[in-house]
Amino acid sequence: ASGQPSDASAAKFLNLHLGARNPEVGKKKIFFSNVWAMAFAKKRGQGPIYGNGKGDAAYVVSAGSDLLVKVNVDKPGKLSFTEDADTTRYIDLNDPANPVTAGDKAGKNPQGIAINSGSTRAYVYNFVSKTVSVVDLTTDTVVASVRYAALAAPGSQEEIVQVGAEVFFSSRGNFDRPAGATVSTSERLSSEGWQSCASCHFEGTTDSVVWAFGAGPRKSVPLNATFNPQNPTEQRVLNYSGIFDEVEDFEANIRNVSGPGALAAAVTCSAGTPATSTNDPAHGLLIGDNGDINLAPCTVNAFALKNADRQQHTVTLPGSSTKVPALTAMREWVRLAVRTPNGPVPKGKISKGLAGNSAIGPKLPEINRGRDLFTQAGCTACHSGGKWTSSTKDFTSPPAATEIFTETVPPAAAGTNPVGAQYLKRFLLDIGSFNHGVLNGGNPNGNNIGEIEKTGGNVAQDALGRDYNGDGKGIGFNTPGLLGIRNVPPFYHNGACDTLACVVGNVAHRTQKGTRPDVLVSAKDQASVVTFLESIDATTPVLP
Repeated sequence: ASGQPSDASAAKFLNLHLGARNPEVGKKKIFFSNVWAMAFAKKRGQGPIYGNGKGDAAYVVSAGSDLLVKVNVDKPGKLSFTEDADTTRYIDLNDPANPVTAGDKAGKNPQGIAINSGSTRAYVYNFVSKTVSVVDLTTDTVVASVRYAALAAPGSQEEIVQVGAEVFFSSRGNFDRPAGATVSTSERLSSEGWQSCASCHFEGTTDSVVWAFGAGPRKSVPLNATFNPQNPTEQRVLNYSGIFDEVEDFEANIRNVSGPGALAAAVTCSAGTPATSTNDPAHGLLIGDNGDINLAPCTVNAFALKNADRQQHTVTLPGSSTKVPALTAMREWVRLAVRTPNGPVPKGKISKGLAGNSAIGPKLPEINRGRDLFTQAGCTACHSGGKWTSSTKDFTSPPAATEIFTETVPPAAAGTNPVGAQYLKRFLLDIGSFNHGVLNGGNPNGNNIGEIEKTGGNVAQDALGRDYNGDGKGIGFNTPGLLGIRNVPPFYHNGACDTLACVVGNVAHRTQKGTRPDVLVSAKDQASVVTFLESIDATTPVLP
């Protein structure tokens, strides 16, 4: 997508989402999330510009929405929509109402496409469902599905992880529909399919974008350090401000960030009579705590109630009778399936699986020197263990009330308006990074790329990270892990540093605001530490 104001561009770019505004007759409105691949077909174009299918066409894979999206291509390569300025054709690979794309024939999370030489057939590779969808390009319809690998055994842990991948990579979602269901059991993961978890957490890591969230500017956190890869029962506290303690807490994001948010008026919910809430029964994965699929839970929050193992929508995979809880499965996918990218192969070292030595990688003695300096500088006080962070959830949800705090505005603090989100104070560490890297905000590294500390685009509301009410709490941020850190710039919660050299060069950070000696004064020592940081992956021996 190019951000062009119209459907076509002389520069040969196209804002694909603009073609989703008004779907073809008989089709639901679905945005084209996570564009992944494209292939071209001769003489398959359509619409008022081309007429009679004489122009060429491009078929674009929308991995999040399980769609093929069709656009016209003229001879100079200019792209345009098939119908008009706000409508282009899509082909649904995962429509449970269509026998050709339902159940075992569904195409889930398409990631590749090939078109035959005659431009009559497209073959679409579907990563999650392990199928290939066969599309007739003369009619733009799915005509067959071929399974290329078996699904996980029914009742196995692998089956749960398989469902978790389906939930994580989908912007829509199709869930079990038991007898008596009146609420929608599809399109629950975002509003009109506009984004999936994978939209912000590419392959379970990050899109490296700093988003405007309710807690403040927050870079999408890589999920590979959520759990210790050597001990997947060990979890870190979540979000940069410690506002979540369970993966299931992101139900709030599904409903209120990806989804439409609260209802305008309260409706009956599941607890007691009469009990009402503005939680939408048509979105999200949690259902009424009484097990009624047609009701929303009365409460969706971070701490007061645990969100793990609550009543929720389920998915039954083809060939299985096991109804897998969808939100639980997503947690298990994060816990067991997200992988850390491999670090660079050290120069001269033979790496298993590679044909020879690395000619361009870092020297092993330099990595080891950086590791020693990292330890001498006291960095292991915050970055150690299998997650490479001191942030470890050491309690059973929900946390004790004495752990939970909010920022309020004292009468003397005119001009401040902190967000009222609850946070776990014990896990916050102050390294002076609040408002770091913000233009005119004071930046010792001279790098003004950080996002200002306001919430959700609201310039009148201040972000978490400071002590607004003078109670000595709320200062700092939850320590991130360093697994695969070289792959996920920019750094800090608000993206204030674009390189690891910038991070290590921040004297307030490396001395924790002057509370320990600075042993990394020299540029050479800092460079060695950066080399070590860039080498950290799941195979790196942990530091105590």
